[in-house]
Amino acid sequence: MKILARLVERVRLRIRLLALLLHGVATLLWVVVLCMTIATAACRPKLPPVSGCTPLSHRCEADSPEVCSPSQRWHRVGDVTCAAVGGRCLVLDAGVAACAPYPDAGVQVELELSVTSPSTDGGAE
Repeated sequence: MKILARLVERVRLRIRLLALLLHGVATLLWVVVLCMTIATAACRPKLPPVSGCTPLSHRCEADSPEVCSPSQRWHRVGDVTCAAVGGRCLVLDAGVAACAPYPDAGVQVELELSVTSPSTDGGAE
């Protein structure tokens, strides 16, 4: 009878150890899933909303040139507004938006030349 009691006790001990092991694995798996969820949430790019614009078209918005991406989102060109660099945003004849200086007597001629010249991109790429 003592042998049977010892055998039953050993089986109970092994079942407890197995239950603890399974609990540990489940907890570890939960932590891994949580970390992966947080990591993927943090890696989402912060893209502007889809606007349906024509890809590679340009415009001026809030005194800054913008270009439409192939995914039809408007993206700002540069980090500062045109006013911050002493100019204003213009869409040139070639359809390219760029910062241009405010026109005055000396700059007007240069501005007209750059607007009519199709090879000038106005600094936007």
